Amino acid sequence: MTEREIFIGSVGPHLYEDTDDLYDPLDTDDSGVFDGISGTPGILTNGSVVAGSLALFDTNASNILSLIWNEDDTVDRVLNLLVGGASRSVTLNEDFIVGDGYNVTITALGQANTLTLNEGFTIGDGYPGTLTFSSACVLTVEATSLINQDLTTDSIVATFGRLLINSAASPPSQLKIQGNSLGVISALVYGADNAAIGFDADYNAAWYARDTEAALIYKTGGYLKIYGDDSLTPGNTFTPNALIDIGLATGDFDIKLHDAATVGLKLGGTLLTPSPTEFNQ
Repeated sequence: MTEREIFIGSVGPHLYEDTDDLYDPLDTDDSGVFDGISGTPGILTNGSVVAGSLALFDTNASNILSLIWNEDDTVDRVLNLLVGGASRSVTLNEDFIVGDGYNVTITALGQANTLTLNEGFTIGDGYPGTLTFSSACVLTVEATSLINQDLTTDSIVATFGRLLINSAASPPSQLKIQGNSLGVISALVYGADNAAIGFDADYNAAWYARDTEAALIYKTGGYLKIYGDDSLTPGNTFTPNALIDIGLATGDFDIKLHDAATVGLKLGGTLLTPSPTEFNQ
C-alpha cells in the first residue's frame, strides 16, 4: 500500500505519497471539504482526515510537525493544543505517559522555573525514582505534606516551619542526624511514655552502636533515665547500661554504681561513697 501523508500549511492541504511527488490541492473547489475518492487510503470525503501520519507545515512550508498515531485504539482520542496571545499552554485531558525510559524536560520562558500541579505527582510508580533540583531552588509545601519514604537532601541548609514525623507503631528511630556519615544523634518515639534520644546510638528492633561509646536519655515508666556504655563495636547491637534514674513524680535521684570500689558519688574529684551500702544509708 502506498504511504500517504496530509500536509496542511500556507500552501493549502496536499496529499503527499512516498514517491516524493506533491499532488494538487485536495480542496480543488474551495468548498472546505477534501475532495478525495471514497475508499482512498488516508482521506475521507466527509471532511475527516484519516491518516497514519498528519504533517503540518510551518509558516513558510520549510518544516513540518508530524502527528503520528501508531496503535489500533478502541475509542476516539482528542489532542488539544491551545495557544492564545502571550499564554502558551498544552491541555491534556487524558494521562500523559512517557515510556521506554525517556525523559520529560520542562523549560519555562525567561527561566521562571514554575511547575504547577493541581493533582498528584508520582515518581517511579513502584520503581526507584529521583526528583532533582540541579541548582539552588526552593521547594515549598503550602499545606500538609505526607512523606512515606526516605527524603534526602545534601543542601547546606534545609528550613522547615514545622516538621511532623508520625510513624506507625513500634518504629525504628524516626530521626537521625549524622556528620560526614559518622556518629549519630537519633530520636525515637516508640509510644506514650516510651521515648529516647540516642547519642551515637539508634534503634531498629534493637539498639545499635555507632561509635565505641554511646549514651541515651530515655523517658519511660515515670522516670527520666540516663544510660551510658563504652567498649562497643560500631554497627553491633548492645543493651544500654543504666546510670541515673530520676523519678518524675517523686524527684528520686538514683545513681547506679557499676563498680563500688572505684565508682560512686564524687565531689571535686573526691570519692564520697566507696560502697553501695554507704551510699544507700
